[in-house]
Amino acid sequence: MDLLLQQFDFQIRDIKGNLVADHMSRLPNAPFSNVPINEHFPDEQLFTVIREPWFADIVNFLVTRKTPEEWSRQYKYKFHSQLKYFYWNDPYL
Repeated sequence: MDLLLQQFDFQIRDIKGNLVADHMSRLPNAPFSNVPINEHFPDEQLFTVIREPWFADIVNFLVTRKTPEEWSRQYKYKFHSQLKYFYWNDPYL
């Protein structure tokens, strides 16, 4: 890459007031070392789900290809017509 850039005559100028670049240029260069990864999270908690998320019906249908039997015919039609706007790209909806 450096050899390709040598054929051009250019100057790099800093724009005054670029705080991110100023901050990053002043970071100390710490040597890389093999620091063990801490996999313990002291604030890790398990929460309960009180209400299903809005996309639960969509995910359930995409996985099982079945709609709940208690749904009315009109609601099933509405659901299938809106389903075309969603797709499953594992692991995202």
